[in-house]
Amino acid sequence: MGKWKKAVAALAAVPMLMALAPAANAVESDTTDSSAAQRALAAALKSNAKASADSDLLASLDFNNVTASATGTFTDEATGTKATINGAAAVTASKDGTTAAQLGSGFWLNVTKSDDSAVLKGLDAVTISYDSKSASTNQGWSVFAAPNTNAQTYQQERYLGVMDRTTSVNVERYNNAGKRDTTGNVSKDGLASQWRHVDLVIDKAASTLYDILGADGGVLQIGKANWVNGEYYTGALDNLNIYGSAHTAEQIKEAYDSTKSDAAKADANALTINNGSTDAYSDITLPAKGSVNGSAITWKSSDAKVITDAADGDIAAGVVTRQKADAKVTLTATITDADGNTETKEFELTVKAAVEQPKTTDYLFAHFTGTEGSTGSSTEGSSGTGSSSGSSGWRSRRSSSYSSDAG
Repeated sequence: MGKWKKAVAALAAVPMLMALAPAANAVESDTTDSSAAQRALAAALKSNAKASADSDLLASLDFNNVTASATGTFTDEATGTKATINGAAAVTASKDGTTAAQLGSGFWLNVTKSDDSAVLKGLDAVTISYDSKSASTNQGWSVFAAPNTNAQTYQQERYLGVMDRTTSVNVERYNNAGKRDTTGNVSKDGLASQWRHVDLVIDKAASTLYDILGADGGVLQIGKANWVNGEYYTGALDNLNIYGSAHTAEQIKEAYDSTKSDAAKADANALTINNGSTDAYSDITLPAKGSVNGSAITWKSSDAKVITDAADGDIAAGVVTRQKADAKVTLTATITDADGNTETKEFELTVKAAVEQPKTTDYLFAHFTGTEGSTGSSTEGSSGTGSSSGSSGWRSRRSSSYSSDAG
């Protein structure tokens, strides 16, 4: 079994387990050293790390060119890698407001090179990176690499897979022969059910990836495993990148930092109020959380006497008080994601003037005795039968006239 080192990284503000290359391979600059030479060296190392990351890119799938119900294959323009759609494509909004794949039993992918050969062929080291938002607590595999498409057999398992569920991520790597060896597995539980970023790194120095997949590199499936029922991943997946080397902590951090602000930006892009109308006649709902990534949202009103921006006891913000004339009010939303990145968005509304109610001059009333519809027998001192009913009337304040239909 290969040697795995565990570290915790902030991934969309969610702690996520990573398997990293040995720490000696990671280069960190001393930010307290003010010398120009040190800063230049740090910049050069970062530049080289990025160039190295780009140069060994094997696949990059962002799903922006995938449409709902699509079938067939689509190609990564950067590398020529092909993704074959099994079922029919389904899409959803990603954390950055672009398009993500909505995977499930009716839609998963088989990824190969442009010539249909295996993406992971001949590799002992690999880095797999993606964003996900799982929608299920069941076992579902976001990434699954195996020697072939044959069903797995207990204690004879051979695969590398990432089980991605709403509140946990588990990585399993097996090359078993008669017993299940779990020493190569890592996991992280207690995650928030929201968008997360996952980086899986397998170190070349002690990897058994080549042994697991075989000489031809096996198969790489996104959203499905080779267990009997498939154990399909259910949820959104985006920005899948596969590299042919074990990336350092510096490379991973730089790549992640470059996307940290996407969460707040996506929530800002998706934020709407008042059903999109700029005219306000009644109270407005002001969301406290983003609809895409759950970013916190606070509000500021340019005129809180017309539209409130804070709760008052049990009364939520967004109370509208119409004035004698139309009033212009700007509501400013500050969206803060879990990384502390912020975006602002303004909504300019016109609170329409209150309509003057005319003086009431007439009214209609009804009076009921409680015996409506009942039939009684004759009473002493009277003869025959009688019935009782309610009465209603109309009265005008302009005169003393009164009419009634009472019987």
